[in-house]
Amino acid sequence: MSAEENTRILNSYMTEWEMWRNKAIKYRNFYRGKQYSKRESKKLVGMGLKPLVINICRPLLEQQVAILTSSKPTWKVVPLQGASKETAEMAEKWLVGKWNADYLDIQLNQVINDRQTVGIGYFFIDIANFMENATFDITMERLNWKYVYPDPNCYKFDFSDAENIIIRKKISLGYAQIKFGLSENQLRRAMGTILSQNPMSQSVNIIDRFSKYPTVHHSYDVKPEYRDSLQIDKMPPQLFYTTKLKGKINRERQQWVKDLKVLENDGKIELKNKKELNIYRCISVGTDLEIFEGVMDIRDYPVIPFVNDMSDEATKIDAETSFLEGIQEASNKFYMMTIHNAMLTGNVKFMAPKGAITNKSQWQRTWALPGVVQEWEIQANLPDGGKPQVIQPSPLPSAFYDLSEDLRKKAEYQLSMFAPVRGDASGSPETFSTTSTLQNYGTERLKNSARKIEVMMAKAGEVMIQFLQNYADTNELLEYIDDRSYLDGGQP
Repeated sequence: MSAEENTRILNSYMTEWEMWRNKAIKYRNFYRGKQYSKRESKKLVGMGLKPLVINICRPLLEQQVAILTSSKPTWKVVPLQGASKETAEMAEKWLVGKWNADYLDIQLNQVINDRQTVGIGYFFIDIANFMENATFDITMERLNWKYVYPDPNCYKFDFSDAENIIIRKKISLGYAQIKFGLSENQLRRAMGTILSQNPMSQSVNIIDRFSKYPTVHHSYDVKPEYRDSLQIDKMPPQLFYTTKLKGKINRERQQWVKDLKVLENDGKIELKNKKELNIYRCISVGTDLEIFEGVMDIRDYPVIPFVNDMSDEATKIDAETSFLEGIQEASNKFYMMTIHNAMLTGNVKFMAPKGAITNKSQWQRTWALPGVVQEWEIQANLPDGGKPQVIQPSPLPSAFYDLSEDLRKKAEYQLSMFAPVRGDASGSPETFSTTSTLQNYGTERLKNSARKIEVMMAKAGEVMIQFLQNYADTNELLEYIDDRSYLDGGQP
């Protein structure tokens, strides 16, 4: 039933997001220089012109992304009151190591490029290995916006109010078997109605759905008189992707809660039960095969959105490209009109009475040659004997040639990418103080955008800490950061 529910929700979300996704694909192609429709290109070719794009959109957006990602983000883990400072330092080391090991600076650049180009970019945080008894590790990577379908009715900038967030990706059955360790029976269910000589090469939908589910979190305070003598084991870590060990782990966690209740009845601890919303996850392959369904021990969605400009509806997110589209199209038309006018000027047309020019091809070949003599049939009943007339196109007004520079300045204004900000000396003042002032005021909008990115990067770090707290084994974490000084009795 859960696999069918995944498919049902995905289909409804795809319908809601269809219009936005079509626009996003258009803006992505626009950014890459595909700025003419097939109809416009055909019309220009019919006029003898090759569709020309002078892309002012791409360099300005690339410069903007470079500025927004120029400073390397840093995470600072601060322990809460009563928490271990050493544990916080260990988690911080892990985050910094993860950033460097997974080339997250490059991936952040791609995420922010998605944000500016189509309106939204995503990071995805997940456990790295789906296999049984695998060594713990977490991946944080850029998630292609084409795969993500959030609740279309959410309105918060971090999608925390979304009822569901769905990731849909197509992979081959062969890779699905390796990734999820599918049995032969599961593989047959995933294949469904696929008929092919090599069914393992056929694509199948992987639907990964996240939502929020109410849970009870158990914590305790040891009474002062027992703090020195009472030792309580930590709650057994959750093994989210296990199937064989799932029952064993659940029994261990239930026994841990029972032991706490015994200690509470003995008056040694004060047990606290706190209700909170944790993340429910359901992974399905195809339409019928459910790989996993359960509640994760994290409170926030592991899909981290970086939204550019959002109204009260998620499906109306705007990209910077959408605001540049009209300016870029006007610039393209300016250059095409200029080239067309130059072609008309260089290719002179004649108007002559019928039969006045006996050898038209010779006229066309020799017209521009110095000292050439051209002959025509005089027609006495016409003015000037029917002399052929040269038809010159009307010159473009001088103000027309200022349009290109005006459009470029409007694009810079739209993105707050003025000449001093871009390092362009041609448009900068002569004095240093004036240039510095313009840079400071000109980058205020970029600073505001950078603050939004910092907030979501902090959110990503918080989700990674939640994975560490609930899924990591201490020894594996210490092995990862290669630091034994945190172990009791260990050597620095």
